[in-house]
Order: sequence, then structure tokens, then C-alpha cells
Amino acid sequence: MYVVEFWATWCAPCLAVLSDLVQPQEKYGDSGVEVLGIAARERAQTADEARSNLDPWLTEKLPNLNDRVGLDYTREMDKLWMDSSFSVGSPISFVIDRDGHIAFIGSPTQLDDVFPKMLTGSWRISDEAKSADAERIVTGERTMPIFAKLTPAVKVQDWTKALSVVEEAIAVLPDDMNFRVSIRICCFTKCTTCRLACR
Repeated sequence: MYVVEFWATWCAPCLAVLSDLVQPQEKYGDSGVEVLGIAARERAQTADEARSNLDPWLTEKLPNLNDRVGLDYTREMDKLWMDSSFSVGSPISFVIDRDGHIAFIGSPTQLDDVFPKMLTGSWRISDEAKSADAERIVTGERTMPIFAKLTPAVKVQDWTKALSVVEEAIAVLPDDMNFRVSIRICCFTKCTTCRLACR
């Protein structure tokens, strides 16, 4: 079994989750579980630039990390894994079971609850798994268009546009904590970048 964890060095929630990912490797490693961390959203123009940012970050933030780490600055893995599965946000875990099927896609914080069921093979066919997957897809279908507008605004540091998109997202999805965190990030960045008062 493989746990494929998508994260980025600039993602604050990812750091805590990456520290916790040492546990599945240690706890279930004898059962054939391997954890792979993928820095799939690095902001770099070349592989060398991404690697030169990633290596010192790992050394400083996660010196005891014993998982394998991959790097994709091209965002190809985002397209192949995240977009194809209607998954948004980081960090996110994909678990590939012993049959080679994706048995779980979701928050790494959910792994403790579902991992024992995945090891026995009972998770993927359970009603709980089907329900969680259906909910994730519905949420992804609603949030992907929002991220399609948000990502370009953030990339060019148009914080006014980014803030507008996040506010629109909160109106549509008031219970989605990702957007509530994003509004704080947009506000903070906007304030520190242009010294405008946040709304």
C-alpha cells in the first residue's frame, strides 16, 4: 500500500501533517505501507530552483522525516491526480491499496480512522468510503471553478481580485474552512503588500 501525500513548502497546514506522516510509515511499515511525499505545488521556474528551495526547507522543518519525497514544479501531478479526482487544497492524501486501486482520497487527518480498514481491505467497498468519496466529488465540483479564478489572481499577486473571489466562495460555501483561511491570507498579504486596510 502507498500513501501519496500532496503538499507544498509554502502551505502552512502541510507542515503539521507532514510531521504526522512519519507515524503511518513507522506504525504500518512492516505491513507493506510506504509513504511518499510529493511537493507538487512548488513555486519555481525550473526543477533545480524547486530542489534548491525544497532541500533546505526539509532540513530545517522536517529533519527527522524518513519518507520518500518527490518533487513536481510543473504541476503535471496536480493535473493527473488532483484535477482528475476533483480534489482541491493541500495537504491531501491518496491511498493506493494492495490491488492497485485508489482506496482513499482526503485529508491526512482522516487516515487514523480509515487506515486499519484499508489494511484489511474492507474500506474501499464500504458504504462509509462510498459516501466520503461522493461528498468529496460534490465539494470538488463546486470548488474547482472557484480555484480556477483564484489561482491566477494569486499568481500575479492581484490581492483585490483574490479577496473578491474568496468572498464569493464563502457566500457559496459558507462552511468550507479552506476559504475562510484563504480570506485571512489574502487580507494579511494585501495589508503587508500595499498597506491597505483589510475589510
